[in-house]
Amino acid sequence: MDEQKILILLKGKDRTKEIEQITYQDERVEIKFKNENVYSYGKENVIKKETAEPVSYENQDLFFQNQRLLNVKKVIRFEEYLKIFFQNDATDFFFYDEIEFRTCSKTSEVSIMEYFQEIATYVKSEEKEKPKYQSEETFLEREFHKINYILSESVLSYYLQKKPLEKNSSSFPSLIFPFGFNLSQKKAVENIYQSNVSIIEGPPGTGKTQTILNIIANLVMQGKTIAVVSNNNEAVKNVKEKLGKAGYAFLCAHLGKDDYRKMFFENLMKPQIEEFHLVKNLQDLYNELDNLNDQLNKLLEKNNRKSELERDIEKLKLEKKYFLQFYEQQNREQQILNQLTFQNEEQLFECLFDCQLLLNQKVFFPFFQKLKLSFKYGMKKIDSSLFSIILYLKKIIMN
Repeated sequence: MDEQKILILLKGKDRTKEIEQITYQDERVEIKFKNENVYSYGKENVIKKETAEPVSYENQDLFFQNQRLLNVKKVIRFEEYLKIFFQNDATDFFFYDEIEFRTCSKTSEVSIMEYFQEIATYVKSEEKEKPKYQSEETFLEREFHKINYILSESVLSYYLQKKPLEKNSSSFPSLIFPFGFNLSQKKAVENIYQSNVSIIEGPPGTGKTQTILNIIANLVMQGKTIAVVSNNNEAVKNVKEKLGKAGYAFLCAHLGKDDYRKMFFENLMKPQIEEFHLVKNLQDLYNELDNLNDQLNKLLEKNNRKSELERDIEKLKLEKKYFLQFYEQQNREQQILNQLTFQNEEQLFECLFDCQLLLNQKVFFPFFQKLKLSFKYGMKKIDSSLFSIILYLKKIIMN
């Protein structure tokens, strides 16, 4: 069918260019597609509009939900619908009152996009021999021409307009972690529900892919569709393989290259879900998840504190090692031992504290502090031996 003369919507989707013939039969409509397939639809699922009226938009920009449409080539009205043809040969349709016509005015967002598009014409990449049907445009040109409008909530819109990232203070849904996690990975999964852009950084082997798998699991559980993209095919392949090993290969479609798309649709996998049974009420499962997440948070906090203490202990062990090496070089232990007396361990710490105050000049009356050390602990020649006494006290404490 000629897209510029007729509009055919099947179940709310524009299928005009795929259709060769349409035949009405009582309450049914028979559709013959260009690939020779014939399907029958209920009349309520078929909308056919044949009144085509070209729309002039000279010196005007088209906006959908306050977002400017880019690369517009032609606009045709079909009664209450507008069909828009873009420069990359893509089309889209809208209700007529959804599109706003405004006098042309370049925003910073549009100017930046046009700048990028112009630069793209000079950027050549090493591409394999192009198919005959492909234009002489560079790869980047073709990609830019695919962007027909920029949604306000998209990352690109935030980048172009330099808008601050939005923070969502509301609580996130019940989360699952079927691929394992630690505290930082758990926080990374939670962050995707608290900001419209989330960045996960870390050196190789720190669990970035594992975190991505947990993010995918949670979004699938919420009925969402996820696009895993990368400038490196191996990164995408790695995620797909790990999902496959866990038994979820049927959820993945490896797209991108034409060969990948063709291979996927020629070898559609049958979902292996025979053993998938919901044994509990769904709300009960969510409540159980919430309780488990509360327990996990407490355990992870304790585990994190344990790790911090272990690091502190290692630091103290190292400090002790070098301190004892230094102390052995002083060779004053017996001399100091003979002049000090302690009734208990608490008094030992008090003595060290008093000595440190005197050494660091943290007392108002040093003379009275020396008298205290002399009478209370039996110290002699404090001025000449104070540093050695402190070393000795630290040695006793470390042992």
